[in-house]
Amino acid sequence: MVSKFYFSVLVATILILNGSFASDWKYTGNSGPQFWEESSPKCGENKQSPINIETKSVLPDKKLSQLQFTGYNQNLTGGMLINNGHSAQLNFPAGKSFQLLSSVNNEVYLALQLHFHWTSKNVSTLGGSEHSIDGEFYDAEMHIVHMKLPYGSLDEIKSQPDGLAVIGVLIRATDQHNNDIQKLLDVAQLCEYAGDTHILDDGPELINLLPSSASYYRYHGSLTTPPCYETVQWTVYKDPIYISHEQLRILQQLSASKNPDSINPENREFNLLFIIITLFVSSITNKSPNENFLLDDDHDANASPHDTVDSRELNDVKLSDNFRPIQQLNGRIVSAYYDIDVAKSNATHGWRYKNNGPRSWLAEYSTCNGNKQSPINLISTIKESDEVHGLEFSPSYNEPALGFLENNGHTVMFEIDEQLELTFNENDRSFQVEQLHFHWGVATSDGDLKLKVTGGSEHTVDQKHFPIEMHIVHTNISPDDPDTDEEDQMLEDQFGVLAVFFEIAEDGITETADTTLATITQMLHQVKYKDSSIRMDNGPILLDLLPKNKTYYRYMGSLTTPPCTEAVQWTVFYHPIPVSKERLLEFQNLFKVEENEITSSTNTLSKQARESKLFPDSQDIYISGNYRPVQTYDGRIVLLHVDHTVVVETGPDILQLVLWTIAGIAVFAALLSLIVCCKNKQKKPKDQYSAKYQIGKQDEDVISV
Repeated sequence: MVSKFYFSVLVATILILNGSFASDWKYTGNSGPQFWEESSPKCGENKQSPINIETKSVLPDKKLSQLQFTGYNQNLTGGMLINNGHSAQLNFPAGKSFQLLSSVNNEVYLALQLHFHWTSKNVSTLGGSEHSIDGEFYDAEMHIVHMKLPYGSLDEIKSQPDGLAVIGVLIRATDQHNNDIQKLLDVAQLCEYAGDTHILDDGPELINLLPSSASYYRYHGSLTTPPCYETVQWTVYKDPIYISHEQLRILQQLSASKNPDSINPENREFNLLFIIITLFVSSITNKSPNENFLLDDDHDANASPHDTVDSRELNDVKLSDNFRPIQQLNGRIVSAYYDIDVAKSNATHGWRYKNNGPRSWLAEYSTCNGNKQSPINLISTIKESDEVHGLEFSPSYNEPALGFLENNGHTVMFEIDEQLELTFNENDRSFQVEQLHFHWGVATSDGDLKLKVTGGSEHTVDQKHFPIEMHIVHTNISPDDPDTDEEDQMLEDQFGVLAVFFEIAEDGITETADTTLATITQMLHQVKYKDSSIRMDNGPILLDLLPKNKTYYRYMGSLTTPPCTEAVQWTVFYHPIPVSKERLLEFQNLFKVEENEITSSTNTLSKQARESKLFPDSQDIYISGNYRPVQTYDGRIVLLHVDHTVVVETGPDILQLVLWTIAGIAVFAALLSLIVCCKNKQKKPKDQYSAKYQIGKQDEDVISV
């Protein structure tokens, strides 16, 4: 039973919404989506919906969990289905409460209604569903609209970023008949024309309209129709539900026009006062009112069943293609909750960063307890040393590398073809490239634009992690040292590793490095699972992945993973490279397990206790967080080489600013003199004109690490 408080919320919502907005927008013509901004300015802002969800850049967010529902196992009998001229909408029955509990902030959202968007065609190449996944549209999409309690009107929540919660369910038309959807369509057929309504006598349970898998995408957006308020917490289920082609045709036969056989339009006018009284009486008697009309999800939803909602009465215009075009993401982050079970496996997964983590490496790999271990914390204020010198790179370091990109369950590695002779030299020592790989942190989202990254780089600078650290691993190919002839003796610098920090920046990214890094990260979705690999015949130019200023730290250490061999000459570049946050997001979707070890959960309604799995925490199936903690110095010395050949751009050139300022003043003075001269020659003064300039302010959100 809905409490009197909840019901007062619904009545208040109706009072506010019924008179707030005129339904003068359309999906086509001069009132179509491209013109909505003229009458509804919010439709032109930067966080609009729907969007295309690019799965390779989605952030698996450990803060998200399975959706929790209350009352979703109730049937929808008693609800009112309305053809409002824009959609087929079901307003939920009074006396029943359908609630969604937010997985992030524990807020409660009350479900008000559901409605549909669909295509007019048999193939949904350009739309049907409003959201698309990797550019693919579905035949239809259902939206279940919730309002956050205790708010009671759209006016109250229009400035709240999470005032509404809309669940989007993608729909694919196949040969598969959907019995639960059919119960809605049976009534929809009786509402052929705009303004037609009918009570649902045999409604399905709301939970049965959701996909079997609980996985979903989450982002902050807007209503998808005027007034386009950016107040929606969107949850789009990853997997679709299915209906038959015949069921889709029922929606396609609905009309956006009023019934041409209407004899006396005055008899069809809706009495708002009567419906409010009916709703109030219903809240006391607990009986379901016939005229229960509520917030129409994404728009004004002036849901009075007999209002003239569209001006297309003159022709029988079919109510199809009622979807808004895709909107720009504009830097927003799309998060995801993947409800995944990891099957039990008898295979060994070796060492780990979590659970069976770095502390346990010591039991099997005694060298991991040595006194020259890596990584270490570096101090930015150490003085320049003359014991280390600049690096020289072979010409092939400035050419595209070739090789295999592989997910080995611990990192993603680009194994470079041996014949390329990618080398660097320092004094009399030469090192040949073998491979490069990455270490990165665990990212979470604020639900909008900002990322928070935990850990990431293996080395730290002044105790600070960077989001990503790249290691380019080389083997020492210098002539044999006579002092190391014995087979079991290894050079102190048997390996030479170049380490590069990447930091995330909204502005001021290094375009060349970002683009070059993208040649790898944009292929990661093809090596998503452990032991998967692909050939790259046009790989990155390694020199473009290094800072232009090659100041670096130098120390002797070890491999940072088992067997932790203490035979590495570390070159850690001092200056981090700014790249876009998309690069980090693309790393977040890599699994540390094989594809055949993963199964999708099919439990939508509630979280059930599961038997112990190989990975008890589903988030632990991701590689993210693959860094070893910093190790002790144990008396080692870190040297600093300063590159004086390249000036680090820390700000604008002062001399250049002065010269441009002087030039600007000179031009301004010349123009002013010309204007004064012309005015003196005129007999009559001209009208004065003023120019108005608007300076745009750029959002400079800083990603915290």
